[in-house]
Amino acid sequence: MVNSLKRVFSAKSFLFICTTLSVLLLFIFTLIQLSTQRVDFKKIIEVEGHQRGESRTLLSLVLTSKEYLDVRARAVGDTWGLKAKAIKDRRNSDSQVEVRFITDEDTSEYGLKNVPVEDTEYSTLYKKTFKAFYYVYQHYLNDFEWFMKVDDDTYVKLHRLMKHLNNPQLDHNEPLLFGRTGRDGVSCWGGPGYVMNRKTLSIVGPYIPYCLSNAAFQGPEDVQFAHCLEYAYNQTYSDGNHPRCQGFPDGHGQEFLHVLSNSPQWERVGYADELFKVEEDHRWIWSFGKSVTIHSALHGNMYKVDTLYGSS
Repeated sequence: MVNSLKRVFSAKSFLFICTTLSVLLLFIFTLIQLSTQRVDFKKIIEVEGHQRGESRTLLSLVLTSKEYLDVRARAVGDTWGLKAKAIKDRRNSDSQVEVRFITDEDTSEYGLKNVPVEDTEYSTLYKKTFKAFYYVYQHYLNDFEWFMKVDDDTYVKLHRLMKHLNNPQLDHNEPLLFGRTGRDGVSCWGGPGYVMNRKTLSIVGPYIPYCLSNAAFQGPEDVQFAHCLEYAYNQTYSDGNHPRCQGFPDGHGQEFLHVLSNSPQWERVGYADELFKVEEDHRWIWSFGKSVTIHSALHGNMYKVDTLYGSS
């Protein structure tokens, strides 16, 4: 009887030891698998996203729609969009500037890629802009140091813009937003464009879905983007010093030029240093020559501006 019990307990002990070893081996194997997956994931991140020192300088988003592609988008692709491909530096062989159209249409015909966001009515352009920035936040945050939005009738003097963005005195650890300041003292004018650094996009990016779904952020796209940024900043920081639109620190305040497409000033576009007044600013301080962006360049003026100022 005693020997029989010993054999039973011995068998149970052996079974317990085997089971324990099996569980332990399975646990070790799982740890090894997870460790391997983490290493592979890091490799994927390194391949798909640049490190900060290797990132390109600027991604410029051009707000357009299907009805304007063959005229306005083509004009951008033929002028400053084409010049963007030639802006390089010693860090790598890629262009330091990439220009993309905000539209769900294929824009390869115009020499530039697109950010796939569906067209909206003019009254809801804020949705299109929000969605474009959210897409960029998800896919390109670490690929560029600066992110710009302009309209499809805006000309950008890229070499002049790059000088301002490459200013060594800029603090990239602070959220920065450059453009022509609106009447509210917070937002930038949308037409001539505005540009933010990576820090700013990293702050507003996670909150864009909330802003899209909240009626408090409905309205003009430039104003509402600034309000969304203010909201996002206040959720992240408690100092109340949210980013406000400002001019370039090394500029003169007239870099973002808005001239109505039917303004008689376009007849004087070749006079670079001639001063004139603009909408909502009746001081004689604006000129085509001093500008970095020029809006609204329609009726062939995009090509005319490119001929006159494309190398400046």
